[in-house]
Amino acid sequence: MDIEGVEVRPLDLGRGVRFDPPFVLAPMEGVTHRVFRDLLLDAGGPGAAWTEFLRVSQVPLRAAAIRRELGPPRADVPVGVQLMGTDPDVVAETAKNAVAAGAPMIDLNFGCPAPVVFNKCAGSAMLDHPDRLHALVAAVARAVEVPVTAKVRLGTRDASRFEDVVRAVDEAGAAALTVHARTRADQYAHPARWEHLARARAWTRLPLIGNGDVLGWDDAVRMMRECGVDGVMVGRGALRDPWVLARMRARARGAPAPEVGAAQVLAFHARYRDDMLRGGATELGLVGQLKQLYRRLEVGLPLDAAARTALLRAPNLAALEALVEGLAGAPLSRPSPCSSGT
Repeated sequence: MDIEGVEVRPLDLGRGVRFDPPFVLAPMEGVTHRVFRDLLLDAGGPGAAWTEFLRVSQVPLRAAAIRRELGPPRADVPVGVQLMGTDPDVVAETAKNAVAAGAPMIDLNFGCPAPVVFNKCAGSAMLDHPDRLHALVAAVARAVEVPVTAKVRLGTRDASRFEDVVRAVDEAGAAALTVHARTRADQYAHPARWEHLARARAWTRLPLIGNGDVLGWDDAVRMMRECGVDGVMVGRGALRDPWVLARMRARARGAPAPEVGAAQVLAFHARYRDDMLRGGATELGLVGQLKQLYRRLEVGLPLDAAARTALLRAPNLAALEALVEGLAGAPLSRPSPCSSGT
């Protein structure tokens, strides 16, 4: 569909993998675990998603461990496995196990800026070594019969080797490339450097997904129009508004955007709580995850600075939920009888 001068169409990676719409949920460590990811996917927004990155070190990860992170296959949206490592053979073997666990696609992480990762020459550290990056992508692409994609940043300190990185991914047999338009040194500074997305577009014919500072429909359309990307990845925007991808899907299809108010937030909270407890979360772990939600949430509740601070200082689940109910002006449902913390 052509909207606002931009043709929004499904992104086809081949081998039966199709992103419809081409708006996807970013894999985020400590955030897009299976419970949170399923909540967003069930809202009907993303055209694709991935696990949090799975760190691959000296031995391949087993299929059973990958399956726990991936969850059951979904018929409505492809959910892939993101891997991060440095040894082509070990990562390739892990990719095989991921496919055996049900992954319809594999993504390789070359963007994580965390020092503990960078100091082990993984994640964004690989951007300084396009030859090694190429070898890793090529090994995985040869090993599996599903699309293999790569997510990169512009570089470590600057974008001087960005073209080499893009061409390395292209020539290694990847099915698509995602570019987070920041360097490692930029971390998550605003604004992202979208001008480099247009440069990447000129260097590769691969499907190109842009990432960085997409907080809603207007940003997505502008990125597609100005940078020539085929798809858009949303990360922190989905933490500010867990329904943002559902709104974007609706706009792309000319449908009404879903309403988000206190009732929707209460339902989201209650299911998040119940699913976390059902999965074995402790109350302490659950409260930490809920606080992470309310630290960033900008829709549905009147969260001024004082209210947000009170939520983040709540000493336990009961206190946190009492504050949420006060903000919503309505009660939360009680935990399911099948839900119990340990």
